[in-house]
Amino acid sequence: MLDANAYAEALNAALAAVPGADEQLPASVLPAKGRPRAVEEWCTAHGVPTPSKTVVAYRVLELIADGRSVVAANRRLVLNRAYERLANALNLDDLLM
Repeated sequence: MLDANAYAEALNAALAAVPGADEQLPASVLPAKGRPRAVEEWCTAHGVPTPSKTVVAYRVLELIADGRSVVAANRRLVLNRAYERLANALNLDDLLM
């Protein structure tokens, strides 16, 4: 559900904090599924430590705090529908978009 460009940006921000990690992971190397494994393989191949999922998640939250959308475009409708169903089930009509 996470946009590959947003994920790569968050990962690269985490890598930028690692001394000696000058490489930038391109979003194009990230598959739709299995991204953590792809990141680990890429980091190993480039001789940089793999950032923890927690650190990358924090960087994603920073993107959200900056007003960025991090949801993959092809998943927005699915998330909106899930939100609407949940809000209806919980009688949260005033929170519906």
